[in-house]
Amino acid sequence: MFVYLVLEHAEDLALQDQAVQLFHALHEQAAPAERALFAGYLDYAERHQQVIARFARFPHRNQILGRPSSAEESAFLLEPGSRF
Repeated sequence: MFVYLVLEHAEDLALQDQAVQLFHALHEQAAPAERALFAGYLDYAERHQQVIARFARFPHRNQILGRPSSAEESAFLLEPGSRF
C-alpha cells in the first residue's frame, strides 16, 4: 500500500488513475475484517484523483511551490477537506 502512495500524490492524471485501480484491487482482496480500512484508502485515492482531474494539480501545493492559484482553486481551498 505504501508504494501506491507515490502514485496517489503525483500531479498526473494517468498515475492517479493507476493509483485508484491499485487501491481498488487491494480493497477487493482485503480480508473481510480489513475491508473497511481498505475502503478508506480507496476513498482517499479517489478524492486525490478527483482533484487532479479537476485542476491538473493539487491547489494546496501552490503557495509552497510559488504557483499562482486560479480563482476556482482559491475557492476550492476554502472548502472543508480540500487540503490533504
